[in-house]
Amino acid sequence: MTHRPLRTSSTRPSLLPALFAAILFPIFASGCATAKAPRFESHSASVTDSTSTGVAFEFLLIATNDNDFGLPLRTLSYSLDIDGQTVFRGTRSAEATIRANGDQTVRLAASAPVESESADVSGLRRYVLTGTVTYVTPGAFAELLFDQGFRIPSAPFRIEGEIDIPRANRPSDPAAPSASAVR
Repeated sequence: MTHRPLRTSSTRPSLLPALFAAILFPIFASGCATAKAPRFESHSASVTDSTSTGVAFEFLLIATNDNDFGLPLRTLSYSLDIDGQTVFRGTRSAEATIRANGDQTVRLAASAPVESESADVSGLRRYVLTGTVTYVTPGAFAELLFDQGFRIPSAPFRIEGEIDIPRANRPSDPAAPSASAVR
């Protein structure tokens, strides 16, 4: 004769939490997926400084939000190619929220070293700026998923054009121009 212990309600496994999770997770997840990703376009690109050791660039992008709610941008990861060669990679905090159905200017800085002080990198150069921006969709559950790393929505961007790099400022040449604009 074998004896089995009697099960009480406190020792019986409950299916209730699993049932709630199975029902509620798709509802919350589908609510998070309704946000449209932001779009990015170029506003301007310029050289902010050019020396015999390197060139500093500034890119202004226009981020557009087609949603009826604001989108907080979190992280920008990007790279800059000049004439087909990657010269810069960086990641920074976005420090911006795109308002509902609106635009926001995003400023990106990049720099490129010059191989030798005697090298002349001036002239019209082709650039490609590519990257991704992470953002948070509204709602406490979406923020929790983002903070825990389970759902991190992102939007890619690719901006290309030509930029005129001025002759480098040298100590013996203080009159050399220090800024240029995109063509």
